[in-house]
Amino acid sequence: MARNFFGFGRWDAPYWFIGPEQGGDDNSARAAAFSELQKKKSIPDGLCDCLEFHKAIQEERWHFKEPPDLQWTWKRLMLSLMTYLGTDSNDVSLINYQRACWGRTCGDTCVIELSGLSFKSSHESGEFYSEAEIDLKAKLRGFKQERINLIREKVMGNDKKPELVVLYGYSQERYWKQIAKCDLPPRDAAKRAGNTVFVYASHPAAYGTGIDNSELKWRNLGQSAARELMR
Repeated sequence: MARNFFGFGRWDAPYWFIGPEQGGDDNSARAAAFSELQKKKSIPDGLCDCLEFHKAIQEERWHFKEPPDLQWTWKRLMLSLMTYLGTDSNDVSLINYQRACWGRTCGDTCVIELSGLSFKSSHESGEFYSEAEIDLKAKLRGFKQERINLIREKVMGNDKKPELVVLYGYSQERYWKQIAKCDLPPRDAAKRAGNTVFVYASHPAAYGTGIDNSELKWRNLGQSAARELMR
């Protein structure tokens, strides 16, 4: 899973969202679900259907509860997308999109991570990597570079490049530069490079001095991206 589980959706989607790592602490259940869902594909590609994956790990809040809860990180990312597209972005519309389209193989998004592992918080993630044995650290660094290379190839190497790529998490800036293969826009801004608009933003779950994760901020990012597309 650390090497091959990228996230949800489809590689040829027009709208991409790339973050540092998944949230949660159920790596064993996630690994089993990923393995089983990949077996069902004629050509495993590292992506799962978001609804089917969460069904497999028995997580009901985002798709099966009535009504579903809006997942915190996804809500802000979806707000930017809905604003970018000029469609309704009230909570009901976001819930419907989250359940029917977000990270779905039948949808229009690619929702992926630099790391295939899952952690409850950045603090837990940091502890894991700092306490890992030297050989494991080296192996995980190698996996990350493999993943970055593959993501960059999918973003930049395909004839049909994504229209929008949102890169979120300030601490991953050096990796975002490798993927975009161009100068990033300033923090919390958008920039067009060729036919793709890149957005560089804070992680939606980040907090602290100088971090703005208000819904208005994410709507403004969507508007900025739309303006860049028209340039």
